[in-house]
Amino acid sequence: MIKLNIILLFVFGSYFCNAQGIDNLWLLGYYSSQPSPFGPSTMDFKNGSPLIYRDTARTMNFDFLETSMSDSTGNILFYTNGVYIVDKTNQTMVNGNGINPSSSTT
Repeated sequence: MIKLNIILLFVFGSYFCNAQGIDNLWLLGYYSSQPSPFGPSTMDFKNGSPLIYRDTARTMNFDFLETSMSDSTGNILFYTNGVYIVDKTNQTMVNGNGINPSSSTT
């Protein structure tokens, strides 16, 4: 009985976790000062179907990785490319610089 409860917890627990909206925004692309079809884009899944749009305010390059965090309604809180972290206004957060200095960041 305990094993069944654990299995049910994982199955239904993951369903409720995905329904919270924290992964509704996907930040994509590479920032360039030149016009590019691969510039900073956002895929927004808040309404179910993806809405894709350019985010010209974002100047962070996503060469190797990107991680973002949103609130429960899907609004962006902060994001990082593994080198520095910025808040929703695209400003570097306190102690958000140089979190992973390496040869790939220069």
